[in-house]
Amino acid sequence: GLGEGGLHMLRDDGVKYDGTRRSRWNEIECGDHYTRQMAGFALFEIASGMLWEAPTSTLTSGPRITATNFVGSFIAGNAWGQYTQTGDAPLTRGTATLQPTFGSIAIARLRLRTGATSATATLDSKALAVTVSSQTEYDTVYIVLACATPVAVAAGQT
Repeated sequence: GLGEGGLHMLRDDGVKYDGTRRSRWNEIECGDHYTRQMAGFALFEIASGMLWEAPTSTLTSGPRITATNFVGSFIAGNAWGQYTQTGDAPLTRGTATLQPTFGSIAIARLRLRTGATSATATLDSKALAVTVSSQTEYDTVYIVLACATPVAVAAGQT
């Protein structure tokens, strides 16, 4: 929803704390000292739309910036790596790729913010058995790919 406004606020905050009048490393809006880095990371998570829900092994993705050609990182459990999403403008057709660089992630459900009504899942080019459903959360529609048992995706796999 408010991607451009958020980017404007972030740029404005960067200008205000450019180091000429105030400490560049102590932005009042982010708390004091150490919390600045954590607040900056939160902005990244919000922009990428990535959310890991460990109790249900659910990974949600819904990039708010360049959703039709998105490349970003994910961190989930003991795994981290790259998430790529490409598609047409309403995202009714496209591809989402999760590629761990380190660790392994066991995914039971994958939720994607998209206009698609059908989907398939593969692991290293082999088809996975998934059930596909739709879920609406507030005003956002997700397509949900669910496996009967969590599927482990390890470093180097896609």
